[in-house]
Amino acid sequence: MKKIFNRQADGLVYRTATPADAEPVWKLMATQFHPRTALCPFLGMDFPADVEFDRLDVLNILDEGVSLLVEDPATGQVIGARLSSIERREDGNQKHPLVADPEQAAKYPKYSIIFRMFDQLTGDIDLFQRYNADTVMAFKFLVVSDSHAGRGIAKRLVQFSLEVAKDWQLQVTSVITGNKYSERIYDGLKFDRLNVLHIPDFVDPVDGSRPFEKLQADDLENVALYAKKL
Repeated sequence: MKKIFNRQADGLVYRTATPADAEPVWKLMATQFHPRTALCPFLGMDFPADVEFDRLDVLNILDEGVSLLVEDPATGQVIGARLSSIERREDGNQKHPLVADPEQAAKYPKYSIIFRMFDQLTGDIDLFQRYNADTVMAFKFLVVSDSHAGRGIAKRLVQFSLEVAKDWQLQVTSVITGNKYSERIYDGLKFDRLNVLHIPDFVDPVDGSRPFEKLQADDLENVALYAKKL
């Protein structure tokens, strides 16, 4: 039986996200997450077409029962989300479909560049072996609407997600982030910074190019892999 999280804080409701929440969560990602992530606009992506892969994946992620969302009870709107999934040692260190599946990579050529960079960042790091763990909660997306920015919602989503992980008896949490504000959250919560990649230096293994060589973004310079033993 899946464990349900429900908490009120600062006049907002934090609760477990379910497959029934897929559409508002996707809308939040498509309008607030991807366009604000400097990598996507830099690559000239069209929204939501070039990130439509995530729409197809949201249902599967939410069905695992370890993702959280934030609702504003005054409006009933979803204004934030922390999408997470469970990875198991028995399944091995699987690569993202946009890296492992040539057909998917060809369908989303710009988005797949980002995941090839993430794949280079994680490299041969085996979280199961490193932390002697059988399960990992992998943080996928963290997004808060501009209408509720500056209220500490993102940090609270991360903190509550750690509670969910412990409640589910998951042993490790991991996340890839390039946002400096998010990095401060993970550093403050004593996550281990396992690897860092300077984004302009990334060399795409597909064609040898440096797709982010001319990237200039005040809040995005590096992408980092973090993990925390629970």
